[in-house]
Amino acid sequence: TKNYAKFNPFKGNRGQKPIHLAHLQESIESHGWIDSLPMSVKKAPNGKLEILDGHNRFYAAKELGRPVKYTLVNGEVNDSDVYLINRTQKRWTMEDYVRSYANMGDKDYREIIDFMERHKVGVRVAASFLAVRPEATGVLIESGEFKVIDRLWADTHVLYLKQMNAVVPWSLYKSKFVRSFIMACKLKNFDPVRFVKQVIKLPHYVVDYGTQKDIYQMFEELYNHGYARKNKMPLAFNIKESSIKK
Repeated sequence: TKNYAKFNPFKGNRGQKPIHLAHLQESIESHGWIDSLPMSVKKAPNGKLEILDGHNRFYAAKELGRPVKYTLVNGEVNDSDVYLINRTQKRWTMEDYVRSYANMGDKDYREIIDFMERHKVGVRVAASFLAVRPEATGVLIESGEFKVIDRLWADTHVLYLKQMNAVVPWSLYKSKFVRSFIMACKLKNFDPVRFVKQVIKLPHYVVDYGTQKDIYQMFEELYNHGYARKNKMPLAFNIKESSIKK
């Protein structure tokens, strides 16, 4: 059918990705809609057909003016069933989960998207700052249990990372480095201004180590470099300790 108005997207849909849509449009233009891959839909209370699976194929065909093909799912289908259909058929990214919950109206997940767009950072970085705890943010996001703890803190402290990113271009996008910085900022005696100054002064000290332990050690050495013994701080041990505190 070309009656696109008879369909409604599932409210928890993760959204469309331009590159994926472009690839689908090329396929549909070349081969048409593949019969063995119809959309799955169910009847909605308003009389329309709610798309359970196949949103990207629907929008690609609609933009091309091509007919869509669908299969009506009989019986009771709840939101949990729809999530299961989508997530088992195609592996969802962390951003997919965030956009899905945001589309369902969850304000905490909308906050993540807003933070990502305003600060030009990835989903894990945004979630870690907003939760003020980089541990297990992925699990919380997938389960729908993510909560924003302190947006003001997040907006303030991500600016420090942006300053560092000016001299160490990868620092804003490496999750282990971001995680270490957040854990350090949770320490009572840690001064983020001092750390940023050290990074700007000694960018060659900043290395993208593969393990969290090595990054912690680097943070301590960089933070204390050039300071008298009385002003040095045993940062690495404290970061490890704080990472297990709830």
